[in-house]
Amino acid sequence: MPQQLHCAAADCLMIGDRPDTDIAGAERLGIWTALVRTGRFAPGRDWLADLPRPNIDVADLAALMDALDEAFPGLLAVP
Repeated sequence: MPQQLHCAAADCLMIGDRPDTDIAGAERLGIWTALVRTGRFAPGRDWLADLPRPNIDVADLAALMDALDEAFPGLLAVP
């Protein structure tokens, strides 16, 4: 998929709410991952040992925006 976008996998970010599919699949491709804990994988739920850990793990979309701004200063700046 990153090749179709003409960028490196390491320059992409997969945002998902399922570690077993969204995060695991992106990790296999070398894509950065962000888990938003909604739905079945809510905040506070125990982590399953066989699942990969995301690069960013947050409770909701507002927290994701804060985490992205902290990790990549200026990325979300509005001109």
